Amino acid sequence: MAQPEVSILDVGAGPASTVGCRFPGKVLHVSAVDPLAKSYDRLLNKTGVIPPVRTEPLEGERLVERFGHDLFDIAYARNALDHAVDPAVILENMLEIVRPGGYVVLRHVRNEAVRQAYVQLHQWNFDQRDRHFVVWRVGHETSVTDQLTGRADVTCYTEPSDETGVDWVVCVIRKLGSP
Repeated sequence: MAQPEVSILDVGAGPASTVGCRFPGKVLHVSAVDPLAKSYDRLLNKTGVIPPVRTEPLEGERLVERFGHDLFDIAYARNALDHAVDPAVILENMLEIVRPGGYVVLRHVRNEAVRQAYVQLHQWNFDQRDRHFVVWRVGHETSVTDQLTGRADVTCYTEPSDETGVDWVVCVIRKLGSP
């Protein structure tokens, strides 16, 4: 009997996706995108490193343009969307590219822009407030939980400090509709 296949997109993957390529009883198809992929490729080629999944150059704002709708089972981002021009737009795109019943999974350092004093790429904060997933910076705040009402179930929680001394916000968004 054929094993169930799972398609995963790692958004803002960096030079090498941290998403595993194997899981017992499943066949995983992992794709990875990052706007800096060409720069990462130059570094990887220079050092002779070949990642299990090659990262494709693509901005999160163009996910639907590149992949269409309802293609992936899971869209994942780890500590990358806080670098975007507007992470709420990328979240909308991530939701569009997952199938009904599929998941958008986010894991970001809590309030990273504040922690980094809004230096360089760190321009947005991700937080969990009163069971709502909130994306914010000075003068702008979006409750992603409210934004996705009726289209997705949003579960968000804070992981306490890890060995690096930072808290993480984890958000699991399940796209409504029949799989």
